[in-house]
Amino acid sequence: MAIASAGLVTATFLVSGALVATHDTLVIMGFDPDRAQLLVALLAAAQAAVVAVLVADRRTVATLVGAAATIAVFGGTFLDETGAALASSGDQGRFDAAGWALTVVALLSAAVVVSWSAAVVAGEVRAAIGRSIGVVRSMIEGRSFRRQPGWRPIASVAIAIVLAVSLPTFADLVNYSPDADMRQAGPPIPGLFGGASADTPGDVSGAPATGSPGDAPGGSPSAGSPSGGSTSPASSPDASGLLPPESSGPGAMSTARPWLRSIPTGLGRVISNIHLPPPWTGGSASFATLTVYLPPGYDASAQRYPVIYEVPWSFDYWDRSVHFPAMLDRLIGEGRIPPVIVAFVAHNGAPIPDTECVDSKDGRQQLETYMSSTVVSYLDQTYRTISTSSARALFGFSGGGFCAPMLMLRHPDVFSSAISMSGYYEAGIRSGQTLNAWRASLYGPKTLVVVAS
Repeated sequence: MAIASAGLVTATFLVSGALVATHDTLVIMGFDPDRAQLLVALLAAAQAAVVAVLVADRRTVATLVGAAATIAVFGGTFLDETGAALASSGDQGRFDAAGWALTVVALLSAAVVVSWSAAVVAGEVRAAIGRSIGVVRSMIEGRSFRRQPGWRPIASVAIAIVLAVSLPTFADLVNYSPDADMRQAGPPIPGLFGGASADTPGDVSGAPATGSPGDAPGGSPSAGSPSGGSTSPASSPDASGLLPPESSGPGAMSTARPWLRSIPTGLGRVISNIHLPPPWTGGSASFATLTVYLPPGYDASAQRYPVIYEVPWSFDYWDRSVHFPAMLDRLIGEGRIPPVIVAFVAHNGAPIPDTECVDSKDGRQQLETYMSSTVVSYLDQTYRTISTSSARALFGFSGGGFCAPMLMLRHPDVFSSAISMSGYYEAGIRSGQTLNAWRASLYGPKTLVVVAS
């Protein structure tokens, strides 16, 4: 019974979407997909162990079941990591069998410790619940009981009520912000996962509640306007929704959303495995890989689109972690963002990985030039882009969180904005995840740029 119950809970966690939602939330918080999967696997282990103990109070079985749940959730990721390690060579290092074996032992030990700890706690909870039930049974049967045990069922009910009332608020603390439930009728707070924005009942589609599609949300004056009216002519967006490059000061940040006049329907299209000449010599690949997302309506229209460039991770990295195409389809379909082309610019196969997108001093690889020139030219020549810097943005995560603002600051004539997610903010950082970035001798002085947060 314990094994069956724990297996059912783990299977439900896998197929219900709870696992994916938890994984995606951890990624948004800053964990890379593989580490997020490990944490989710340990959470599955704890869940399985708790259920096994509550059902049958068999802690040894619960510990083993929890370890099995970890393997079920993390096994695929571990096999992928093993395959990548086996295929590594050169500057990427080489496979270490002893290190692999130690990794297996560490993972299994962590699974056992987490499962056992959860089982011990669940055992205490089960015992307390049993004592409370025994007291209630004695009271019903009219048998004598001591005064102290009589408080046990009352305490159990009180604890259950407190948990039922407080857990939703705790979820808001994590999902939105610690003060999410301290205010009423405040501005909407975006959540990390699930549900509408905090303090925002009703429509959260992003469309204005009143006024014309080009108005600010809710039909109110545009934010930042000096007079409280519409934005000044000098900073008004053109037909494409772009602001003139000289815009600054009050009114520069227009809240107008002209794309709401015609929101496309349907799904976007992903063009995978575009091969471009490699910006490197040597390496494990004879080509560079590019993936392009085309928004809904692209094939049926003649309009031009802004472009967002993701650097330097592959499309698969984002598709596995946050299901990027579906997310973009939803945001565009709800009018939250304009239809946009997204290019995923990967550095897979480069001879010197994890270099924060710089050109190497020895000329061996030219990632900065490739990302700021070659890829941009290819997109402008191949797709209907708006070929101005004000219509180009960058974003990146972790090492890419350094790449994106670095490329924007060093090439303002090419890119106008950048989003850094959990970026390093340090050129040539020495860390286990930037294995070669610290080798300053590889780079020329122009590439050693420090980006402040």
